[in-house]
Amino acid sequence: MKLVHSLEQFGLDRAIDMAYKDPDKNLMKIMDWADKFAGDDFVGARRAIRKELEDKNSPYQKYITHIINDINPDVAKTLLGNFFLNACLAGWKREDELRNKLDCNIPWAILMDPTSACNLHCTGCWAAEYGNKLNLSLEELDDIMCQGKNMGVYFYLLTGGEPMVRKEDIIKLAVEGAKLCAEYREKTPGNFVFEYSPESFTGTEPEFALEICNAVIDVWKPTPEDKVIINLPVTVELSMPHGYASQIEYMNDN
Repeated sequence: MKLVHSLEQFGLDRAIDMAYKDPDKNLMKIMDWADKFAGDDFVGARRAIRKELEDKNSPYQKYITHIINDINPDVAKTLLGNFFLNACLAGWKREDELRNKLDCNIPWAILMDPTSACNLHCTGCWAAEYGNKLNLSLEELDDIMCQGKNMGVYFYLLTGGEPMVRKEDIIKLAVEGAKLCAEYREKTPGNFVFEYSPESFTGTEPEFALEICNAVIDVWKPTPEDKVIINLPVTVELSMPHGYASQIEYMNDN
């Protein structure tokens, strides 16, 4: 099984390399390869993808072009590997097997709401309509994902209310993720430079952004020879440049 997965990963990596080398020429070649490889699986999906690739005005083709032009190839390999190999190939086979065995539906993806608490009442969002008492603990979220993985589910969408009401849990998630990265580096050959990015930094209270960054730094324990990058992104532009500069200065001084 590991050999088959390794061969599939090698084939996907090769296809992504081809796409980055000459997308206009090679994307359709990749679809031809996918048709041979997938056999009778996902016929409708492959037909729809091919149709969009052939349409030069399709927004999906523009999105694919954006991925190729603007995303690092290694990031694309990880993203597409999880999507195609894990979720679509290995995951779907496991899900289909359990559907037949248990005579029930196994979802392809699981949507979870860590909390329904929110006071924004944004147009089109249902979160605030459910009150502020519905919450899933970290242990419950972890249990759902472990059960999902056993069923072949690899895609999870976290939605719901305002996540900042769960500050302690957010810090715990960041710390646990940092520990996993550190463990992976210990057992994997190569040179690693850790980076942490508090997304939506400009819309977050600076004190909380500082607290979560420092919590991650405490796990990685950087040195002058083994530095850590703290990326402070303007996910959404919410202030004038001097305001953003003041936020960076605050993080640097503390």
